[in-house]
Amino acid sequence: MTKMHIHTNRQPRPLLSFCELTLKEQGNFDYVEDPATDGMNRFVRYRGWVYDTQDMLSVRHEHLNTDSDFIHPLTEWDGYDSDSAFSGTLLKYTDNYERVIMARYTC
Repeated sequence: MTKMHIHTNRQPRPLLSFCELTLKEQGNFDYVEDPATDGMNRFVRYRGWVYDTQDMLSVRHEHLNTDSDFIHPLTEWDGYDSDSAFSGTLLKYTDNYERVIMARYTC
């Protein structure tokens, strides 16, 4: 089994609304239907990029720890976004879903 490496500083980051993004950043999310009324805080800045947390895939915890002797490295994470077959970004919600902790993973 390939070992997964997770890199994070565990720094909670605020979730942002669409209106809090710069115009350039907003241009990457042209699928937001009504930016004026979309007050949902769902975007996060991480490593020079803005992520839409609703675009991230959920980690299915019930499938991770089927072997009692093995704790899967994704157990503590809530979502991920793959960059390739071997790397991507992880997300963990904190503070009642008001902030997130981000990480990079590589295999």
